[in-house]
Amino acid sequence: MNSSRIFGLVVRIVALIFGRGVSTLGIGLAVLAASAWYAGTASAQDVLPPNRGGFTVSMGSPSTWRWAAGFSAGVHRGDDSKVTAYGNLGVYRDILNPMTAALGVLGETYVGTRGAFTGTGGGVDGGARVGLYSPAMRLAFGGDFNARDRELDFFISMIHPFQRGGILVPGGALRID
Repeated sequence: MNSSRIFGLVVRIVALIFGRGVSTLGIGLAVLAASAWYAGTASAQDVLPPNRGGFTVSMGSPSTWRWAAGFSAGVHRGDDSKVTAYGNLGVYRDILNPMTAALGVLGETYVGTRGAFTGTGGGVDGGARVGLYSPAMRLAFGGDFNARDRELDFFISMIHPFQRGGILVPGGALRID
């Protein structure tokens, strides 16, 4: 119903109830009450969910903080070839807009063992890394401080996600240092 039909209907109802001697103020109050009731019961456009042909209003923004934990194994070529095994914890924070995944700061710590091929007699090894990481380019670079050697080295990494994660399923990434 349009507003002029509603106004006419309200005037007729007020005239029937109160008779012909109704003042303009009485009609105005009745129209105000009717319009308030109509606005409260009227609904706007029907919003359909996306699976029924509606539009997605917002999916939210990705988090600016990302946490990671992992395990790595390899060979360290220092004095002689040594087997390495490390556990690591890391954090990544976007510097630029997280929607673009263009650039962020990467920080991580690692602890493990570095020993000869015949055993793990080398002892505990550990350190920390700080650098810049671009998820869009899949490249990271920065400084790596090794506590055992007391050295600061340059690192460059290629980090490629091979499985998306979610709330119940952890994701994964392949990292080449």
